[in-house]
Amino acid sequence: MATYLEEVLADNPSFVLTMGEASGNLSDLIDAKTATVTGSPTYGATGPVIGYTAIDFSGDSMYFTVGDDADLDLGNGNFSIECWHARDVDTGTWEVWFDKQATAYEIGIDNTLDKFTLQKRGVGVLAASTTAVPANGAWHHYVVTRVASPSVAGDTKIYIDGVLETLTVETYASSLADNASSLYIGREGGAGAPASGKLAWIAIYKGVVLSGTRVTAHYDARNNLGGPTWTTPADTVAMSTTPDLKFTSPVSAVKQHFYMELDTVDTFNSGDLRTYRSDQDQTNWTYWDGASWTAMPSDGLPIAKSGNEVDYTVTSALSATTWYRRVRAGTLA
Repeated sequence: MATYLEEVLADNPSFVLTMGEASGNLSDLIDAKTATVTGSPTYGATGPVIGYTAIDFSGDSMYFTVGDDADLDLGNGNFSIECWHARDVDTGTWEVWFDKQATAYEIGIDNTLDKFTLQKRGVGVLAASTTAVPANGAWHHYVVTRVASPSVAGDTKIYIDGVLETLTVETYASSLADNASSLYIGREGGAGAPASGKLAWIAIYKGVVLSGTRVTAHYDARNNLGGPTWTTPADTVAMSTTPDLKFTSPVSAVKQHFYMELDTVDTFNSGDLRTYRSDQDQTNWTYWDGASWTAMPSDGLPIAKSGNEVDYTVTSALSATTWYRRVRAGTLA
C-alpha cells in the first residue's frame, strides 16, 4: 500500500507542508520554500496521518508565512488545494486556514455559512460545502479543485473526507488573481480571523485538477504504513534446535503483523531460508500483553500493545549453529 506521502507526491504538487516538525519554521517538501513561524503555536499535536504530527493554533498571534513564489500563484488556471484540519471550537468568526491575500485565494470557514469555503480575498465566497465544519476536535480531510477559467456549475469541486460535496455556493465566473503577497497559514494576512484548532498536510497543486478517485486515494492512505521495511538489521541469533525468538515491536498507531526471515547467511538467499509470517499463521506467534504471553490475534498486534515484546517459537528443527535473522512489521501488503 502506498503511504499518504506517496499518494500526494504521485499527483505532482507544487507545494507541500506536512506540519510535522517539532519546532521552528516549516519546510516545503518540493523545494527550498520555508514557512516562517511567528508566535508560539503548539507543535507535536496528534496528526491525521500515521507517522506525522500536526500543529495547533489558538490565536491571531501565531501563524506562518511563506514568501511569494510562482508555485503559490494559482491565478485563473487549473488547481487543487488540499489540507487536514481539526476544529476545536466554533469561534463565530471567519477562520482562515491559509490566505494568499489581495484578490487571490483564501481557504477556511465562512463566519455566516459555517462551511468550508474557497474565497476570493476581498470579493467573497467562490465555493462552499454543504457539510458544516464540526467543532469537536476531530480530523477531517478537505480538498477544493477548480478548472481553468471556470464557466459552468461543477467547474469548482469540494471534497470532505474523500466525498464530493454538493455546493451551497458556487460563483464560477469570478477570476482569481496572481499577486506578490506572502501566503499566510493560520490566519488572514495582515491580522485577524485566526484558525481554530489544528492543521496538517497543506498541499497545493498548480495546474492539476485532482479527480475524485485521486482525492479518495489520498484520504484512504492516511493510515497506510506502506511497504514494510526491515525493522531488525540482520543479526546473529543463538540457536537451539527449536528456539524461541523474541524481538521488540516498533511503535505503531495501527495494528500490525510481523514477517521474520532466518538463514545461515546474511544475504538471506542460501537455500536454507526460512520465513515466518504472523498474518498467515498465528499458531506459534505470541506477544507480551503486560501480564502474560498472549496468542497473536488474526488481525495483528493490538494498537495498545505496540512496542511490546513479540515471540516466535520455531517448531521445525534448525540444524546449523549460526543463523541470521531480520524482521519487518506493518500491514505486510
